[in-house]
Amino acid sequence: MKDFFTENDLFTSVRERIANPFIFSFAIAWLFCNWTITIGMLWHSPGELAIFGYENYSQLINENINTRDSLQKPTLIAILYTLFLPLLNWGIDVFNAYIQRFSTDSVLRVTKAGTVPTKRYYDLKNSFNTQVTELTDLINQEAAISTENGQLTAQLARVNAKITTLNNTIKKQTEDMKTLKDRSKTNNLNGRWAVKYNNENFTWEIDAQDIFESIRNIQKLNRYRITNYVCDPITGNAALEYMPLVGDKISGPESIFVGLQWNDDFTTLETAGKYNEFHRQIILSKIIDNNNPKQKS
Repeated sequence: MKDFFTENDLFTSVRERIANPFIFSFAIAWLFCNWTITIGMLWHSPGELAIFGYENYSQLINENINTRDSLQKPTLIAILYTLFLPLLNWGIDVFNAYIQRFSTDSVLRVTKAGTVPTKRYYDLKNSFNTQVTELTDLINQEAAISTENGQLTAQLARVNAKITTLNNTIKKQTEDMKTLKDRSKTNNLNGRWAVKYNNENFTWEIDAQDIFESIRNIQKLNRYRITNYVCDPITGNAALEYMPLVGDKISGPESIFVGLQWNDDFTTLETAGKYNEFHRQIILSKIIDNNNPKQKS
């Protein structure tokens, strides 16, 4: 039954209506404005009503009910109550606050000239000093943390700058290595070259790793195999190592190694003395074939 009254929509609606300030104040006002009916129905039985000249409750209600007491007065009282109750509550709160402040001020005025026991005074003084010390320590700790934070931020900025520098260095070195690798391909030597070796002149025709040597009118008299070639595109320094071929096989255990220097447009190779272990004087000048667009480029 309790759950029924709690969950039933009808009773929920009734509770909401009764809780409404206007409806509640109207009901209370109606009971007071019609006090004859209220007292007769609540405190007198039908037998007792006969003493007052009423045969039953119905006659009591019919003879005492009227529009002014049952509708007009309760409605007016309910409206006034609903409108002025917030103002009344506000006035009561203000009055209570004033009384509380007046009471506090009065107590302070009465006790301001009083004395504090010596023990209580020293306890309060020690407590105050302790709190001041703790506050000072907290301020110093905050300052130290702020300083350390600034130092760590500066250190992090320096580390990030170093990382950026290292990344740029690695990027440049990677690019340089790629350029070095590209310039160190033997295909860069492909083509015909006019060679001056000490006081002799002859021609080299380089195809991939093979060198075909022609002297005067004797075509492809000697043949060599390039075993190593390195070129620094920045300085133009180059190292060339090749070995003689017999057929398609390398002949002899010793290789021929020369240190060379490119000119600015990479069309002439000349012996670089400090790289020339046998003090050979070699000059290679590329022969440009105007009919070969690959050699022009």
